[in-house]
Amino acid sequence: MRPFSVIALVAFAVSTSALAQAANDKLIVPGERIGPATVTMSLDQLTQAFGPKQGRGRPNTEPVLQQPATAESHASAVHRFDHLGLRAVTAAGSDNVHLIATFVDIDPGFATKEGVRIGSSRADIEAAYGKATAVLSANPKQVQMIYDDRGLGLRLTDENKVDLIQVFRPGAARERWKF
Repeated sequence: MRPFSVIALVAFAVSTSALAQAANDKLIVPGERIGPATVTMSLDQLTQAFGPKQGRGRPNTEPVLQQPATAESHASAVHRFDHLGLRAVTAAGSDNVHLIATFVDIDPGFATKEGVRIGSSRADIEAAYGKATAVLSANPKQVQMIYDDRGLGLRLTDENKVDLIQVFRPGAARERWKF
């Protein structure tokens, strides 16, 4: 076999292995990433890495605008990658991701190294991370626990179970959630 062929074959094997590993990456790292999606990626990079946006009947070309009362405020666009169980949030009209989220609708099994995941209890969260920077209540059925210094947000249902996990750049929560 020629040296070029061997190099090309090795490069293909390494890239295939890296793609398979990225697809199986289920680690949430507060302040950095959920699985292979990071808060430093652009929307274009996410699309190149994971394929086109998907969003339950919504056109892939349009961002999903959330209600002002949610963390993804009216000034944000939510781009859904339902096949991965992820959302990427950008400022409306921007390509810069500033928040990655995973949610109960499609739970692919993401978890922090401390074991916090969709379905974890408030007691699990507090045992892992201590007191939250802020605890916000958008409505009587949901509470948002914000750990600004870690870059982690967790939304709890009225049963005190996590149904949404958000990762953002540490120190960005006060501006985002206005507390």
